[in-house]
Parts: sequence; structure tokens; C-alpha cells
Amino acid sequence: APDSSPQARMDAYAEIGRYMREHRHAIFNRDSTAPCSVHGKNCSIQPNAGDSAAGSSRMLRMNISGPICCAWSPIGQRMGLADRSAYPWHCFMIERSVFQEDLIIIENSAFFPPCLVTEQLVATHDVKVLVVGPEDLGWPTMRRRCYVIAAKRDTFAWAGPGLADSGAVSEGPEGPRDVTNHFLSIFGRSVQLDGDVFLLDDEAGRRAKYEQIARSRRASIKQTVRTADIQIADLLGGCYLKHFLGYTHKFQASEPLSSCFIADLHQDPAQRPMCGYMLPTQLTHGLQYSFSAQKPFTFKELLAGMGYPVFSGTVDHDLW
Repeated sequence: APDSSPQARMDAYAEIGRYMREHRHAIFNRDSTAPCSVHGKNCSIQPNAGDSAAGSSRMLRMNISGPICCAWSPIGQRMGLADRSAYPWHCFMIERSVFQEDLIIIENSAFFPPCLVTEQLVATHDVKVLVVGPEDLGWPTMRRRCYVIAAKRDTFAWAGPGLADSGAVSEGPEGPRDVTNHFLSIFGRSVQLDGDVFLLDDEAGRRAKYEQIARSRRASIKQTVRTADIQIADLLGGCYLKHFLGYTHKFQASEPLSSCFIADLHQDPAQRPMCGYMLPTQLTHGLQYSFSAQKPFTFKELLAGMGYPVFSGTVDHDLW
């Protein structure tokens, strides 16, 4: 029930998980089929799932996915297995334990506990953990994530640092499964640029963003007003204006004042501040604003922040 305590919800979801685990081979039948739009017929959900012989010429089976992360993120209040997403999580992991793909890569919040994967797969897979984001690779965007990589021992041999998986489940974040430091020793780079480097859109794109913000409040911008003269504070209302004023105070208190300062105006600076010299984590919603450049980020600029070459060929893009 919605008004149940977190512990009661966790216990209920765990009971569902136990039932599915006991009946996993009936629920996740290896012979199950589903309509296939590619072949126009019912095809196996797990091709070659029954062929697990080592050294066979079967196709490599992989599962690369990102199960719901709100349960572990600050935005989702870190409810963990008490969150309603615990139900699909149990489904997902029990399915992995049944189908036993050769390579499983799971992406989730940086606060995700890898032991939830290890306890399900440790008997058959080497499990490694990597916590890394673009900010660790020299890219001025904050998006640190946890990656759990499970490689089936019948198919792969671990050649990285440390020994192969010992089979233990309980371990700290710096345990033998955590390969973050080794990964960063090879690929890690310091950030040399700030998030304002993505402000590459033209005046038309910037004005369209201002008009979008105005429409969200059922307002409009007069055509006679120049884009350079538009003040975002005049377009905001309610909690977003309050957030803007809160981040303005943080920006004015920052040293040096001229440094890059970007904030997500949808996030309360008093509760979950998302601000700094890098582009904040991009959620399913948000309003990223540069106080140092006094400009909101357009959709194309947010795509650039995610690495898409939307401005390739322009002078500014080629410079950085």
C-alpha cells in the first residue's frame, strides 16, 4: 500500500522475489517465444539459451541494459528495494540467473549496490564493478554511474587486475571486484574545460529556448524585445524563481566570481543543489542555466554535452 512503511514495502517486494526465484524456470521458460517484427513470426526470447556447452560454436549471448535507477539516486530519495521499481528489478535479475548470458553489463546510479548482482551470479560469472563518469574522462559533464560487468566463466577468462572472482559476496567498495582505479589509471583525464564550452547555439536557437520557457507559464515574449535583452528571471515563477534566486546567491558567493557556474533550476539549491563549473547531470527534465554566461542551455547544447556532434564543423566546436 502507498502508506506502508519502507520496511513493509521492502519485505513485500522481497517475498515476491522469493516466489519468482522458486518458480523461475516456469516463469522464465527457456523455450518461451514472442511475436517478432523482424521475422514476422514467433521467435525465441532467448536464442541459443539452451546451448551452454563450453567451446561450442554458438552465438555469444549478451545483455546490456540499465534497470530503473530512481531507487538508488538522490532524486528518487534512495529508497532502494523499498521503491516500487524493486518488482521489475527482481524480475530482471532472476531472468539473468535463468538465461545466464555470457556477458551482462548493467548501468545504474553511482549509489547502486553491486552486491545485488553478485549474489545472483557469483556461482557462474566473474563480476567486476566500475564507477566512472564523463567528468573522470576529461569531459565537463557530471554523470557518474555504476557499471557492473558479469562475464561467464565458461566463456571468458578474466585478464584484468587481481585474481578471478573468488566467489565471495560481501566486500567493500575497494574490494577485488572494483576495477575503477585500474580503469582510470589508463583512461582517466582531468577536466580542462568548463561547461560553458557547450554554449554554441545561434541566436535563433537561444530565443526559441526563451520562448519555450515563457510558454510553460502561458506567457509570451514580444517580437520587439531583442534576444540579448531577455532576462530569464522575468520568465520564471513559483519554485523555479525561488531556485534561481538561491543559485544566484551561491554564484555571487563563489570564488572567483567570473568562473563558470551552471545550475539546474528545477533542483532546489537548499535540498539537492546541482551546480558547479561542469554541466549538471541531465535528468528526464530540467532547466540548465549558466550564471556565468547568463544563458539557458538549448536542447542542442545539452546534446553536445552528452557527446553528440550537433555542432561539428562550426568554428567554436572545432576549436575545443
